[in-house]
Amino acid sequence: MATNVGLHLVTGPECYHCKSVETSFETRSSRPELSEESLRRLLNPAQLEAVLHAPGPQLVLSGAGSGKTRVLTYKIAWLIREHGYRPYEILAVTFTNKAAREMRERVAALLGYDASLRWMGTFHSVCARLLRFHADRLGYTSHFTIYDTDDQKRHVKKILQAEGLENDMRFSVDAVRRFIGNSKNQGQGPEEAARRALDPYTQRMAALYRRYQNEMQAQDAMDFDDLIFLSIRLLQTFPEIRQVFASSFRYILIDEYQDTNKAQYQLIQLLLGPHRNLVVVGDDDQSIYGWRGADIGNILNFKEDFPEARITKLEQNYRSTSNILGVAGSVIRKNHDRMDKTLWTENPPGEKVTLMELDDEVAEASWVGRHIRGDETFRPGETAVFYRTNAQSRALEDEFRRRQIPYLIVGGIRFYERKEVKDLLAYLRLLANPRDDVSFQRVINVPRRGIGDKSLEQLLEFASVHGMPLTEALPFAAEAGIATAAAKKMREFHELLTGLRSVMNTKPLPELVADVLTRSGYKAALENDGTDEALDRLANIEELVAAAQDYLDRATEAMNVVDGEAPEEVLEGTPLELFLQEISLVSDADSLKANQEAVTLMTVHSAKGLEFPRVFVTGLEDGLFPLMRNDDQDFEEERRLFYVAVTRARQKLSLTYARRRRRYGGYEDAFGSRFLLEIDKQFLDIAHAATQERSAIPSQGRYSAKSDPMPRYEDVNQDDSGALRPGRRVMHVKFGEGKVMRVDGSGESASAVVLFSDRVPRTLMLRFAKLEVLD
Repeated sequence: MATNVGLHLVTGPECYHCKSVETSFETRSSRPELSEESLRRLLNPAQLEAVLHAPGPQLVLSGAGSGKTRVLTYKIAWLIREHGYRPYEILAVTFTNKAAREMRERVAALLGYDASLRWMGTFHSVCARLLRFHADRLGYTSHFTIYDTDDQKRHVKKILQAEGLENDMRFSVDAVRRFIGNSKNQGQGPEEAARRALDPYTQRMAALYRRYQNEMQAQDAMDFDDLIFLSIRLLQTFPEIRQVFASSFRYILIDEYQDTNKAQYQLIQLLLGPHRNLVVVGDDDQSIYGWRGADIGNILNFKEDFPEARITKLEQNYRSTSNILGVAGSVIRKNHDRMDKTLWTENPPGEKVTLMELDDEVAEASWVGRHIRGDETFRPGETAVFYRTNAQSRALEDEFRRRQIPYLIVGGIRFYERKEVKDLLAYLRLLANPRDDVSFQRVINVPRRGIGDKSLEQLLEFASVHGMPLTEALPFAAEAGIATAAAKKMREFHELLTGLRSVMNTKPLPELVADVLTRSGYKAALENDGTDEALDRLANIEELVAAAQDYLDRATEAMNVVDGEAPEEVLEGTPLELFLQEISLVSDADSLKANQEAVTLMTVHSAKGLEFPRVFVTGLEDGLFPLMRNDDQDFEEERRLFYVAVTRARQKLSLTYARRRRRYGGYEDAFGSRFLLEIDKQFLDIAHAATQERSAIPSQGRYSAKSDPMPRYEDVNQDDSGALRPGRRVMHVKFGEGKVMRVDGSGESASAVVLFSDRVPRTLMLRFAKLEVLD
């Protein structure tokens, strides 16, 4: 039934219930038994209590790996089978479309037929369905378009251009989108946002919000935040519509309740009828999305909202070993804002959790790679490596490529394919090759300099007519007919390139990369943007400076040869050219085949809801994990994030951190995360690494490195099975796996020629090379 303009028929959930579903109630196929007696055999006591409780509000506190999806699916099937609820009378909200599909399939399997749970889905899909019926009440048609993120960005960009703000770094596309999204998630329309604006910047943002919303409505379009925001407005403005839905939804079930925000909480309250049959499932210990608006108070205060609510705790874990749970539990109980619960398991204790301190991020990546390669108990596809920030993937990716370990980046983009990294590399390529017009066109207006498409077209035409590269055409911008303001910006860009090119062969490579980042204005643009996305991008380009330093270290080490003669491959170009060549070869590597076993690399946030037999949690240093935070509430969320990381592991868990880490090209001292100090030591195996991968032991309230000094090469028994000789396979911390071709000299002058997997032979001084014999 559709809603016509001028004739407002109030329609509710039952309108989505098709006749074929009614028929399915009469012609059911074979049905699994769902009696209380059969459920007792299928569920543990806490799960059974959660399923059988009805009616009234209920909070199911579901610890990690405790079977919450099982509880939800059995609960829905039991309500339909044993209590006679119609599928359209049940609203079930999940946080992903995939979770909704899987839950729908499981319910169908339990019922023995497809119940067609039309009101099972994400908040956005449920609200979109609701608005299709009643959007005309808000000035939209039922055929409104839903803009995705790219559509929204293009729309905001068009508004900024119309307002003359496209070159104002304070009003970036992402900053405006963030302001609009935050306003909607706080229930504020353009008018209220304007009333709350106390300074010129916020007032201008509110004005942009008003124009954005007016144009969206004129185009009969909504963004993702509109779906919830406008649904709330609809239900608040038209009580008769709210009454229909609130009375029709006889049971509401919400998954991942700890991740709901203010707007979602408000929507739930509006849809809840007088029966108060609300089941929320979640774990306050896994609330890790406060940075994007999630309010942990929604779950912590549930008992205050519903004093009569039943609280059921799912504490039996079916995923992890008891040692892994011991690590997780000893840390998370330090949080103050949490509901008391203790995970336990009938699984075996398993191996103790490995704790390892390494020298730096390169040694850390090497240790992880070596253990993945050396432990055949787990396949690559059974292994995940977690990190706190996307920038940390660079060292791991470089190491995995050297060791030829297949990997996949989940929830992100490979380091050298990230936009900001490619932007900075384009600057460097333009310095190395002034005739590189492709790189020129990528960076001429990045960051924004006020050089528009028309001006660039005029410059392209001038360069083409005169047969010169674009860099040479820059000083002739005025002669090309380019407007005065844009011509001035082009001359400034030419001066920037000229200045950088004058020092590119005298400055050390990392300093040159850092200089490009600063003098181009790229760093300042990201800092001024201030959004989480911008700060993440800033971390990535700072990591590129660290990559340049890593390359320089490897090039320097490769020159540690007998008689001071540099190997031929080091002399084939400038450091900048060779650095860019290495990255190009990396970027052009064949991508992983779809059916190939691969290690999973991801941030901890991306790992939420997943599990793996073997997990490495890297970068556990104060200031990195936990990140530096503003207050205790943020710090407790960091502790919850650590808890989530640890509880993804089923059988084997390793925790690593570095004594120092490169930032912006230089080393900064690091200390083990304070979370490591909170772990009960009975669950830990504080391992001892090789010399270049120092061991981790407690010292003076922190974990710090204590290891024997590296032995001189002549002190090693040359007849030992681990001695170097031609034909032996070795591993180098920088170059990866190789084969010894020749060994020369003795004592401090001992050297070896090693052919590595990149087919480049390198002569290495053994007292510096730190080679690991593999066979």
